[in-house]
Amino acid sequence: MRAGLVEASLERDGSVAQFFVVPTGPAVGDLLVALGFQPKEGRFVRSFLDADDVPRIFQNFAAHIDEVIRYKNRETPTPWEHALEVAAKRLTGKVDWWLSGSAALAIRGVDSHPRDIDLIVDDAQLTGRLLNDILIEPVTRMHGWVAEWFGRAFDQALIEWVADVRADTTAGPREDGPAAAVRRERVVWRGHEILCSPLDLQLAVCEARGLTGQAEAIRRFMSHLGQSSDTLAPGDLYGAGAGEGREVR
Repeated sequence: MRAGLVEASLERDGSVAQFFVVPTGPAVGDLLVALGFQPKEGRFVRSFLDADDVPRIFQNFAAHIDEVIRYKNRETPTPWEHALEVAAKRLTGKVDWWLSGSAALAIRGVDSHPRDIDLIVDDAQLTGRLLNDILIEPVTRMHGWVAEWFGRAFDQALIEWVADVRADTTAGPREDGPAAAVRRERVVWRGHEILCSPLDLQLAVCEARGLTGQAEAIRRFMSHLGQSSDTLAPGDLYGAGAGEGREVR
């Protein structure tokens, strides 16, 4: 049995709940910072409004944070398909949601290896209620961030969602903002009709972030379809390869 990568503890004062994490494995601190934790006297912390269900949510967090870290570090393949199935079954018809990130590429058939599921939703709190039993953080109102709301759940893989993405907080292309929302592309995957970020915007984001391997995979996929990133029209739809999905017109 593999040793744990972190030790987690919960501290509450009736108004604020804090999830503390102490790394016990190497090279974990930087990843915790990337997950939104702040260094504090040898520990890392995320703070939330306290509530009656925080202890239950923390228990989920403590049970799965090692898995989150291992998947983020690509130590083992992430079973992202299961997490996406869970999200699609629970959310479809109840909230307006769409898929971004590498999972939106993978369900089209682009060579991609998702480490989690990234969603944009119209109601973050309702999404949290629909995923209540698998929450690993309380749904949180953010301040000075790219989106107004953020939530995290875990069911074999990490599921993250944002709501009310702010258009003016970052320079460069975004695949989760208002410009992407009006051009979402519909893909059928395992019987689910899933709205995805526009492929040309995903390519632009990869190029802006220097993700050359992922950008090349998108270009290969577009070339296979006979499309060009220079001529791609808004609203063009893509099906996934190898029979995984198909376009919907």
